Amino acid sequence: MFKELRNIEKRDDGIYILNKLGHVAMITLDLEEELYRYAELEEIPDDAPEFIYDLANIGLLEYTNYVPNEDKLYFDDAILKSVDDKPVYRGPVIAHLAITHACNMNCKYCSVKDMHSRIKNGLPTEDYKKMIDKLVDIGAFQIGLTGGEPTTRPDLVELTRYVASKNVACNLTTNGYNVPEKMIIDLKEAGLTQVQISLDSYKKEVHEKYRTEGSFDRAMETARLFKKHGFIVGVDTVVTNDNLNDLEAFMDFLEENNFDGLTIIKLKQGHLDLETFKKQVPDYDKYAEVIDKICRRNGPLKVTIDCSSVSNLCKTLTLEEQNKIHSAGCPAGHSLISIAPNGDMFPCAALTNDNYKIGNLLTDDLEKVWNESELLKGLRGVKNKVEGKCKTCPKLDVCRGGCRGIADSLSGKKFSSDANCKINI
Repeated sequence: MFKELRNIEKRDDGIYILNKLGHVAMITLDLEEELYRYAELEEIPDDAPEFIYDLANIGLLEYTNYVPNEDKLYFDDAILKSVDDKPVYRGPVIAHLAITHACNMNCKYCSVKDMHSRIKNGLPTEDYKKMIDKLVDIGAFQIGLTGGEPTTRPDLVELTRYVASKNVACNLTTNGYNVPEKMIIDLKEAGLTQVQISLDSYKKEVHEKYRTEGSFDRAMETARLFKKHGFIVGVDTVVTNDNLNDLEAFMDFLEENNFDGLTIIKLKQGHLDLETFKKQVPDYDKYAEVIDKICRRNGPLKVTIDCSSVSNLCKTLTLEEQNKIHSAGCPAGHSLISIAPNGDMFPCAALTNDNYKIGNLLTDDLEKVWNESELLKGLRGVKNKVEGKCKTCPKLDVCRGGCRGIADSLSGKKFSSDANCKINI
């Protein structure tokens, strides 16, 4: 049976399924009859096709006689197989919508600080609703509310309720610095079910080195309150050379404190000067070793690695093993979009600068931008455009040339090889 189904939609290219946890899958049209036949069953039969097991393993189907194999997660095959400049999806499946430039912290490596600092005022509530409508109309299945710090926005609950009313998953990313319990209760009532809290270490001094004094205790208290009210609480961790060696111990800490998930994000330059960035971006070999252990670890904590970390997995995992990791390298132009508080659109948060602006969601035709933007076409066709060592790498299909944000920071070129990757050296 479908588990916590939020939306199922038949489109020209397939059947899209979304549940309340934000899990999304696309089933090809030729499997429609089988999908509904097996979804009606309470028990999964031994002869069920593999894609039914796949849906059960990622939490979209549930059966009384089957325990999901949480290690069996797959790449998005469509992105892996993409070789040209055509989008895999008719629009972004996941959208990161910044609803304010304001922030009550001052993180040194913030990816959007420079761009957002030029935005003096946020937009009216109705303008964000118009942008949400555009995203839903083109096929977005998950909208993440970000900033700045979204909890500083007085209409956060109203915007959350509006997203939830569209039958798409709403996710909130917060630093947890000042989130009153009343707001948490109101967000629950508005339809929010999951939240990501920024936390870089179980060591207060490490977490606060690049963030704000006092932010560790505040983030932990906010996490406790969200858990108290039944939220799924994950952690976003920016990995630098300062916290790299503590990641495994950090996972123990998160499990002991009942967190549900950990998203590992490799450091991007953001607001850092180039020399500091080069010094603090995780050492390739050491990072590969650490996340290899993390990927093989058994435990209740669900771990996600960001797309920029896939090149490190290429160092340690076989292709067969990589096919069990739910990531397909750079998704820019295929499944993701990032929107600044004034509506300006970018391929992702790591590419939030004037060179990568692709339009404005409030004023431009999103469908036209998505299909015709020369920049997005180039990013989708990165396997044909990438220069340097990536071009001949046998694992190019998997990582798609590494992180464009890191590559741009280290070379100043859109299609250079990711210099942080040392797989061919």
